Amino acid sequence: MFSKELLSKHLSNDGITFSASPLTKHFLKHLKSEYALGLYTRAEWLKLKFDNMNSNQINEFMKLNLTSWGNEFKAIQY
Repeated sequence: MFSKELLSKHLSNDGITFSASPLTKHFLKHLKSEYALGLYTRAEWLKLKFDNMNSNQINEFMKLNLTSWGNEFKAIQY
């Protein structure tokens, strides 16, 4: 994704974040499969749900909801 310049990386005091680059929208227009359209729909939902939250708020949301989501999001133990 970086080599094709489809992602932008941003460094801040909160860590590293990633976002779409100006080229991403043009690339995504060419993905027409049902699977790709479903991913786009879920990405839009995620943006609407979490865009106005900071990292701490997202972490709290995850902590509150992880147990109700079941083993699908079980933490990996190293």
